Amino acid sequence: MSQLLQASAEQGNTDDSLSEELNGNLFLFTAAGFETTANIISYAIILLVRYPKWQEWLFEEVDNLMPTDVREDIEYTSVLPRVTRIMAVIFETLRLYSPIIRMLRTNDAPQELKTSKGVIYLPANSDVTINIIALHLDPEVWPNINRCSDPSWVADDDQVPSDESAFRPSRWVNPDTTPRRLYQPLKGYFLPSSYGPRVCPGRKMAQVEFVAVILKLLQYHRIDAVPLAGEQRKDVERRLDKVMSSCIPKMTLVMEGIYDAGKTGGVPVRLTRRK
Repeated sequence: MSQLLQASAEQGNTDDSLSEELNGNLFLFTAAGFETTANIISYAIILLVRYPKWQEWLFEEVDNLMPTDVREDIEYTSVLPRVTRIMAVIFETLRLYSPIIRMLRTNDAPQELKTSKGVIYLPANSDVTINIIALHLDPEVWPNINRCSDPSWVADDDQVPSDESAFRPSRWVNPDTTPRRLYQPLKGYFLPSSYGPRVCPGRKMAQVEFVAVILKLLQYHRIDAVPLAGEQRKDVERRLDKVMSSCIPKMTLVMEGIYDAGKTGGVPVRLTRRK
């Protein structure tokens, strides 16, 4: 839309209704995507404090992207195309905690679905529910992708029993010899923003917002979970695991009580200066 506004200005278009309509749609994108983006960022922050070694992995990219002079402007066109690891964290967060947990579709005509367990016959006008959570954790699709991109400590990190359930952002980072920087899943296996003509129109905008937030958060600081009274590190990890497993679908998937800041609600975190 920004390109349409720019093209309109360059052509000397004086029709104010066009600019008003485009700006109105931009406002709707921002307002409608606020909750979704906030939830994705909250999941990512909890994952990063639960698995802090991945912050070290991100620091390398953040330090490479951000200017050393705080007065220097950050150019969207020069920074965003170079963002790889932060995008990997976005995708891995969306894989494990998709904003939408199911898709509903109705077929217009009879169909045959060929599966590993045989052929499924769907009569016309069948209501079909696609379980996105199960799709994103399919053990035949997700394990051991791009192991060559893992940091050295991943092999020794016994965080979960199966790789498809693990928070491992490096699975999204292709080797340097591959034309694409980021792994592209098989068609239909990664659907956090829906799919087809109903795909989320604000997907790119949400990604840019996420990148901007993470870049600024981690530019000079690390994020740590604040232990509650008497907690050791293992206790903190168990508490964070419990919070992330207590998900409820509202407009989008959200951790129950995550925004109830107070003595008994939310998850207290702190920013610690790292440089």
